[in-house]
Amino acid sequence: MAPDGHGPGPRFYVSGSDTGPMQALDAMGFQVRAIGTEPGRASALKMCYAGLTKGTWTLHTAVLLTAEAHGLSEELRGEFEYSQAPTYAQMQAQIPGIPADSER
Repeated sequence: MAPDGHGPGPRFYVSGSDTGPMQALDAMGFQVRAIGTEPGRASALKMCYAGLTKGTWTLHTAVLLTAEAHGLSEELRGEFEYSQAPTYAQMQAQIPGIPADSER
């Protein structure tokens, strides 16, 4: 169960020759997934994943800041609500948390 009591919790990927101690923590607030004996595989997966998540958040922020700088925030909001509603909802939900995430 996740720390908030809902769902299985976040996944934590491990790799290398001795992942046993970490795997013993599986299901204690997070999921431990071993992805091979080669060192660095888990780190590489994390970088690829972050490339999508943090890259997307950065792009969203840049788009909104550019619109604001050009006085187009309301117009862009209207267009996004019309043609990109699910994406715009994600933007609104995720962007406020970026400063906290950036400190990790």
